[in-house]
Amino acid sequence: MEKIKAIIEKVKCTFQNICDTIKKVKNSLHIPVIANGDILSADDAISMLKDTGSDGVAIGRGIFRQQICHRHI
Repeated sequence: MEKIKAIIEKVKCTFQNICDTIKKVKNSLHIPVIANGDILSADDAISMLKDTGSDGVAIGRGIFRQQICHRHI
């Protein structure tokens, strides 16, 4: 867990940096990883899955910006 915290603390929060960090975490673990962060559309969710290799995505604040977003994911 400390390794994950250290990775996250070093990264600025942009969509690409979030993806890069999640990818590092996913590659270092042998359990399912759910990606989250700046997912505002179905395209963002698809990009997140492709860029990170994660096992799924979770939508947080983005659902409030585009409430129909969850229907497309």
